[in-house]
Amino acid sequence: MFKKRNKTLRIAYVCSDVIMTSLAFFVFNILRFVILYGYNTHGLEEYLFSTKIVLEQFLVPIGLLFIYLLSGYYNNPFPRSRISEFLVTAGSAAVNALIIFMTLLINDPTPRRRTEYLIVVLLFLLFLLFTYSGRLVITNFAVKRAKKSNLTNKTIIITNREINRHTIDMVLSAKSLYRNEIAGIVMLDGNQKGNESISEFPLISSETLKPFCRQEKVSQIVLAPGEAGDKSLLRMVNEYIDLGIPIKIAPHEIDYAMAGIRTNDILGHTFIDLTAPRISDFSKNIKRLCDVMLSILVLIILSPFFIIIALMIKIDSNGPVFYTQERIGRHRLPFRIIKFRTMITDAEANGPKLSSDTDTRVTKVGRWLRKFRIDEIPQMINVIKGDMSIVGPRPEREFYIRQIVKRVPYFGLIYQVRPGITSWAMVKFGYASNLDQMVERTKFDMIYINNMSLLLDLKILLYTIKTVISGEGK
Repeated sequence: MFKKRNKTLRIAYVCSDVIMTSLAFFVFNILRFVILYGYNTHGLEEYLFSTKIVLEQFLVPIGLLFIYLLSGYYNNPFPRSRISEFLVTAGSAAVNALIIFMTLLINDPTPRRRTEYLIVVLLFLLFLLFTYSGRLVITNFAVKRAKKSNLTNKTIIITNREINRHTIDMVLSAKSLYRNEIAGIVMLDGNQKGNESISEFPLISSETLKPFCRQEKVSQIVLAPGEAGDKSLLRMVNEYIDLGIPIKIAPHEIDYAMAGIRTNDILGHTFIDLTAPRISDFSKNIKRLCDVMLSILVLIILSPFFIIIALMIKIDSNGPVFYTQERIGRHRLPFRIIKFRTMITDAEANGPKLSSDTDTRVTKVGRWLRKFRIDEIPQMINVIKGDMSIVGPRPEREFYIRQIVKRVPYFGLIYQVRPGITSWAMVKFGYASNLDQMVERTKFDMIYINNMSLLLDLKILLYTIKTVISGEGK
């Protein structure tokens, strides 16, 4: 229900932005004519209906949607605070004003430099006023409708101890647009007797939780560990992140190692959302745009060399040129990774096995491809499809994930983001040849998630390029 409502609101915001941006630009063209041509309206009609202005009036609002899209405004359209809405709109208006000035208005016959500044400020204010007004009307309507509806924020509480009333009260007493409700409680240790605090709520087994959440349209899961610093319950992130709903924990229930996780004010109380990466919607959109553009560019430039690589692989050993394997990606969804084949065809006939420097399964050409990380290039296709990013935690197989989670309960946190072709862990640690090294490498993935930024991605990418050029890949 909430996803359907967000989709409807997203369409409404897009339509509003196009209409209000068009109106703002029309008013601006009137004032622009008056300012540039002597503060009179003689010839205004001819100016407004000139081919140049008519084309601008049609193309500018559509083109500026790209900026609104990158700003992240449409990512999660509802609910959002008025302050956040205003700041995002103001930022988009400022960028749009500068882009239009630099592309369309820079050659206008302005008599003084001060007039140019006035035009830019005027354009910014008009975009802000008109666009924000349209958005505010839609937001206010959505808020009023939400308050009148019978929709509920359904919460599941998972605990490994006898839950106290405080956690329940935090959820039920929180301020929200929707009525808050405890849909059920999961007690992992089975201690369900003699606890009057939870007698009024349904008790759900961990085995039936997934279908229950989907059927009842649960809004969020709250983890309630037995004591501060107890990370064992974080294994639940690995189990339930594929539900696509927030999994949260109270700040005092987790140690400083996880303190970098992004926080949001949810249901009136500050919970740490374990499923929300510490990166803004704007940065996420820019990251995705750069991923796709760079992947397309690399594939086009290097495509002629693929023929040579394919011939080398075929001559060196029997088998296909490309190798695909199931990996686990964002939201714990499986996908098939694409690489140039570097091993013999029956390399894992006896089950999954990690590679090492002395691995006899690696072919001669395969060892060379690995040294320069050339075998990774076809994963650009995975990036374009949306399975992966260029920079992000390395995707693992389910076979190894089950083993890692037993030793690193919070491993499931990497499913917040798309896995990457390269990563901080790959730069700092390289390939892992055993489980201990895989566990050690997860530390770098956690550091990356807690410090995600476009600048950090750029640094990792530059170090990866250095590794490729120097042939230091393992």
